[in-house]
Order: sequence, then structure tokens, then C-alpha cells
Amino acid sequence: MILFNVLTLSFVCVNAFLMKDNVKLSGTKNSIENTEFMSMPNYTSIALEIQTLLLKQKKTVSTAESCTSGKIAAALSCISNASKVFKGGIVAYCNEAKENLLKVPHHIIANYTEVSEQTIKEMLKGSMSAYRSDYAIASTGYAELDITAPKERQGLIYIGVSSKDKFSIKELHVTGARVDNTNEAVTEALTLFVEFLKADN
Repeated sequence: MILFNVLTLSFVCVNAFLMKDNVKLSGTKNSIENTEFMSMPNYTSIALEIQTLLLKQKKTVSTAESCTSGKIAAALSCISNASKVFKGGIVAYCNEAKENLLKVPHHIIANYTEVSEQTIKEMLKGSMSAYRSDYAIASTGYAELDITAPKERQGLIYIGVSSKDKFSIKELHVTGARVDNTNEAVTEALTLFVEFLKADN
């Protein structure tokens, strides 16, 4: 538990430092430059729907994110009383973090790559295990187009949700700017989770 608190604190401190550099004073009015964090859509409505469904079921959720960099966790926790249903999230951007924090087996990434259905399933299981949550939401993929990658993997993102005995994985192919792509992945993940909860109710 101490490890998660340290990681969370580090994440907040780094974001605070980066945000400071993006603030410019103009006369007496502050203006904030566009950043990925500030460009997040308003997820209040869907977060409230998720919270209502989880409270009704007396269940909890956690997250494991790679390409969305904590945006799913931020969306779930943007409303009051989020802690009643949202246990926490791990941002495992590099493969080492996926293996160490989420316990994704090395051979899974070695055989299928970090952007695969097999890897996201292990991320989901790792999140539920780490937080002892009833459900998990995860993401892994390429946030922007990479001309060095094979054509079939350009803009490839996997989002997934799970319970203890069921998984629902969705493959996305995004073509926009980095911010738009990650926001699309978050929206798709939250929508998939709502559908999953309703089917599981």
C-alpha cells in the first residue's frame, strides 16, 4: 500500500511541476495553455452513471492504464463520493512497470507485445489483484501514429474491462492527434464499462 501512495504522490508532484510551466500571466488574468490534461472532455455524466451502477451492486472498480496515462482514473474520480466505488489506478507506461506493478508475465509481452489482447487481460487481472476490486478497466496502445510501426499496428489501441470471471476487450484504430486519440480511448473504455455493468447486473 505504501508503494501505491508513493507512486500517486510522485505522479501528482510531476503533474504539478509540468502544469506550472504551462501557466502564463497576462496582465491580471491567468491563461493556461492547452495540455493533454486540460483537454480532457467532461466525463461527469458517465462517471455518475458508473457510480450509480456500482453503488447499486455494492461493487468497486480499479484501473490499469498505459496509453491513456491515468485519464480513465481521473474521469472516474471527477465526481463527489468517487472513493465509495473507485479504489485507485496504476499507470504502467513502460513494460517494466507492467511486469512489476501489474504482474504481467514477461513471456506474454515477449510473445504478443505490450499492445495486445493477451497483455491487456493480464493488466486487468493485475489491477483487480492489486486493489482487490470487483471490476477493472484498462488501456494499452499507441497514442499516435508511428510511421516506423507495421501498417496493421498504426493507431492500434486496446481497451478492456473485466470482473473476476469475465472479460470484454475492444480493439480501436485511431487516426487523430495524440490528445484526441487518448480521449477517444477513455470514452470508449468508460462506455464499454457501462455496458459491461448493465449486462452483469
